[in-house]
Amino acid sequence: MRKTLYHGASRIVRGPAQDMDNPYQDFGPGFYCTEDLTLAKERAAGHNRDGYISIYTLDTDGLSFLDLSQGSVLRWVAVLLQHRVLDLLGPLAAETQDYLKARYAPDLSPYDIITGYPADGSYFSFAQDFLNNSISCEQLSLALQDGILGQQIVLQSEAAIARLQFLGYEIVPHQAWYRKRQQRDLAARTQYRQLPRQKGDLFLLDILQQEVQPQ
Repeated sequence: MRKTLYHGASRIVRGPAQDMDNPYQDFGPGFYCTEDLTLAKERAAGHNRDGYISIYTLDTDGLSFLDLSQGSVLRWVAVLLQHRVLDLLGPLAAETQDYLKARYAPDLSPYDIITGYPADGSYFSFAQDFLNNSISCEQLSLALQDGILGQQIVLQSEAAIARLQFLGYEIVPHQAWYRKRQQRDLAARTQYRQLPRQKGDLFLLDILQQEVQPQ
């Protein structure tokens, strides 16, 4: 199967080599793309500068996938804790990180491609709210499942990178697309403020105290 992928940035990216070594990205080192052209354009545009979307095709036959948007949302959170710096408060911050990473973080190494929610803007703040015990696990899951910020695709193996072919690029005018990026994030935050809370929802302290195991 062939997929068309887009990478939004401040420059044209003909190949991913220069973007592969940063360990502090959402899911660790890799080349981050999306199948959503609109989302790529919004990410490319800066406040006062135009951007570029680089366009690729990827032959996925025989490649292995892990989708972090499936299963427990705690898997996604645990992977973020391995690679991103989150602002955690209180004396349980270190214990929280160790617990979630030890029990919920999947081994990413066997996979060629990782897909999942991006920890951009509002989604990053939602994860921090959960880790600071302000929202429940169920509320975080609902906030992400709304899908407003889309999905990202991360090519993390040499086998996946070897299949990627650069097709070309487009210039992204910032006047229109940066505003759309802001509007998308605002929509995610608006829905977030309306999330229902149900009796029996699990908060982070509940998970720690009850030693909830992965499902």
